[in-house]
Amino acid sequence: MTTSFLKEKAGVLEVLSEHQCEGWLEGYVLTGRHGLFNCYEAFIHIIDSMFNQHAKWLKMTAEISWRKKLPSLNILLASHVWRQDHNGFTHQDPGFIDHVVNKKAAVVRVYLPRMPTACCQQWTTA
Repeated sequence: MTTSFLKEKAGVLEVLSEHQCEGWLEGYVLTGRHGLFNCYEAFIHIIDSMFNQHAKWLKMTAEISWRKKLPSLNILLASHVWRQDHNGFTHQDPGFIDHVVNKKAAVVRVYLPRMPTACCQQWTTA
């Protein structure tokens, strides 16, 4: 996949670096486009401070009248609170959601669908 392809069409990039992926998504969202960051629950805490700074920035920029609203920065947690006997004690930590729900509703939304469907996914990521 070349860079010119990514400029012309939607593309998927896969990298094993939570910092880099979250940073890319922030930049991508700032261009007015939608994006999704899928992260394994055990590693999401790596970007706690980045998320915190982005939330503060959103809160402050909402008070600026000329700034357009931005698409949401969507984070999909994989393996959320499912019991895994082989690594359940090291790879389960719902603490990121606790961190997120402490923000104001104007900045953050958390969706915990009981039965995810295509309609639910479209609603939560749009």
